[in-house]
Amino acid sequence: MIDRKEIEHIASLVKLNVSGESESFFEDINNMLKMLTIELKLDESYKIDTELVNTYREDEAKPSLPRELVLLNAPEVEAGCISVPKTAGVS
Repeated sequence: MIDRKEIEHIASLVKLNVSGESESFFEDINNMLKMLTIELKLDESYKIDTELVNTYREDEAKPSLPRELVLLNAPEVEAGCISVPKTAGVS
């Protein structure tokens, strides 16, 4: 368990003022630290699989949405294409 003085010291290092907090605040901090400690100790046997596996797949051509359906959701249409405001080179 961390005492009030240690918590105040750590808080001062990160420029937090906890000197006016109630005793229940410090108890809550200690309870959170206990929970964190328990979580970290739960499963130390867990290992991350570091073996590299090729995740690429072959490209497959699939049908896309019909142009008319896509253009229905466009805010502006010009010459059968979605029209967007110019952003490059605008100051």
